[in-house]
Amino acid sequence: MKKEKIYEKGEILTETTAVSLQIKKGKITGIEVEREGRRQVIKTEVVVIAEGGYIGNKELVTEYLQIEPHNLYNMGERKATGDGIQMLAKLGADTSSLGVFENHAASAVSPTDLKWYNDTIFTLTNLPFLWVNGEGKRFVNEDICYDFALWGNITYSQGGFYYYLLNQKQIDYLKDNKLAWTHSFERTFASLTNDPVTHKVGPFPGIMEDLNDAIKNNLAWKADNLNQLAGKINVSTSNLNSTVARYNQLIREHDDRDFGKSANYLEFPFEKGPYYAVRAQSTTLGTIGGLTVNDQLEVLKKNKKPIQGAFAVGNDAGGIYDTSYPTLEGISCAFAWNSGRLAGKSVIELLKQGFKEYYE
Repeated sequence: MKKEKIYEKGEILTETTAVSLQIKKGKITGIEVEREGRRQVIKTEVVVIAEGGYIGNKELVTEYLQIEPHNLYNMGERKATGDGIQMLAKLGADTSSLGVFENHAASAVSPTDLKWYNDTIFTLTNLPFLWVNGEGKRFVNEDICYDFALWGNITYSQGGFYYYLLNQKQIDYLKDNKLAWTHSFERTFASLTNDPVTHKVGPFPGIMEDLNDAIKNNLAWKADNLNQLAGKINVSTSNLNSTVARYNQLIREHDDRDFGKSANYLEFPFEKGPYYAVRAQSTTLGTIGGLTVNDQLEVLKKNKKPIQGAFAVGNDAGGIYDTSYPTLEGISCAFAWNSGRLAGKSVIELLKQGFKEYYE
């Protein structure tokens, strides 16, 4: 079968920034770019935006974020600044799908030093201890930490943060003993490599020094009693006391009737202080809500009519997700690859048929 050759050659421009789309009589005629301090117009009737969303654009993130910006820890691509999305929005592209974030687990982050890291605190954050939200209430089965997507989404739904609680007896145990629990990151990566999971964490001989380090870096707090702890983390005193009392009851009964956490994790009652709270916050790998597209990856206006010559793929394309990232690790990568392939086929078909016939 003879294959028709569409292009004789292609060119990749590095260190080149798209500045604006050139429009004439409602049609794309070119794209203005800046390269080495100089601007030029590349003539084209077709553009495919594939910049990976807009997580690197603080203004856009703030506009579409449903939590306070300081509660979002960004692990996404800083170069994904949404330039193409904004250009096509000016042409009437439907932006109603923007505002969906790829929430991924939760992180213990220092508000004063984003580069701060402590391996013990990292490990403790990945375990199903007692969690309370900004109201001082328990809000979820904490072993949700074994599903990064669901964990990230529930954190986002609580305003982007929660606290996990520890007491001194628990810390003393963890200092010298292994815990027969599963580190959520070990569980995930072992499953990817088909390695056995140890189902052991610890001991943490330096746990007191590590907690003091977290306190020094403003993401952990220590108090002699629950009333003092509630004041330090700014939650309701009555809610926190009620939450801890109820959790202790569930531990005694060895049955989490409230949220269904496995009995294996119903350990360490909160009988006396000192008590510790460590703050975990929303973490995102990027934005996954983009411009509205159809099956051909054509960018649509609000009236569902395509902007002729405009296509969007990957995280620049909306519609595959609802309000959150699903429990399917790697789906955003898979969609990026496949949507790029499909958009390429659509562009080839457009150039073969011509605009008039293609859009009839």
